[in-house]
Amino acid sequence: VLSAEGGVFCAGIDLKELGPISSAGGSGNTPLDPGRRASVISGFVQEFQDFVTAFERCPKPVICAVHGSCIGGGLNLITACDVRFCSSKAVFSLREVRVGLAADVG
Repeated sequence: VLSAEGGVFCAGIDLKELGPISSAGGSGNTPLDPGRRASVISGFVQEFQDFVTAFERCPKPVICAVHGSCIGGGLNLITACDVRFCSSKAVFSLREVRVGLAADVG
């Protein structure tokens, strides 16, 4: 059973974590060309996809209990679970488009 403590199930990704990725630069902080930048970003995305996929591939049923806000990556995570129980106060939001990201992890 996947659950959370506190008033929020998942607040989404910490945008500070995306800082080095979104500004991926070469030596001397010069910007990388789009192809190399995409290569750097794809490594980060692949790690997160592998994390979410682990729940999907778990041989035992994965149940999540959602309460409060479930934002962004939290929504990707719960879609990989087999069963989702949600409180009446659960709120869902996919925020990636507001920060220029594709919602393609879950």
